[in-house]
Amino acid sequence: MDITKFIISDSEYIKFHFEQLEQLNHKVCVLCYKINVDYVDEKQNVCIKFGYAEVAHVCYLLTKSSIMPELIDNKMQLSKHLINLGLEVNNYFEGISESDDCFKYLFLSNSHKQVRPYYNSWLYNNESGDIIFEITPFYPWHDPAEANNPDFVSYETWIKDYKPKIRTTVSSKNIYQWMQQGKKWCTSLEDNDQKSCC
Repeated sequence: MDITKFIISDSEYIKFHFEQLEQLNHKVCVLCYKINVDYVDEKQNVCIKFGYAEVAHVCYLLTKSSIMPELIDNKMQLSKHLINLGLEVNNYFEGISESDDCFKYLFLSNSHKQVRPYYNSWLYNNESGDIIFEITPFYPWHDPAEANNPDFVSYETWIKDYKPKIRTTVSSKNIYQWMQQGKKWCTSLEDNDQKSCC
């Protein structure tokens, strides 16, 4: 079993590139280090690169946050007014919506990095109690300074026909396995990391 692959389904997984840490010297704070994260669907030949995530943040999500146990216990149901998380977060940054309730379900994002196209990923329970993993496009020109970008497209044009890029179900068994894999990796890293972290 490849412990760096966090299985979603038979063909889908999230790849945390922990192997990058093996090449570090002992003078680096490992928990502060940034690793690359990808979503992969081998059957559909899809790879979405989320860029980097700090190891400490990944460890928190997988082992210390209440998110994973709450997903398994069906306690992460969407608030009734949240119909489309991707649309909600884009409208929030565009100033159309003042509600920030959607951030409760945010898993990983590259929207603040120089990795395009921009995506957010989400984990939540649907009305049937299934665990949903979703990837949604994020508008790359919320910053008014970006209006001069030659690739600029207005928000009104970009948001037409908006829909998630990926929406799939993750079994509670797989979420539990994510937690176990995370504990194995993160405990090992914490035990071996003698440096003060940022």
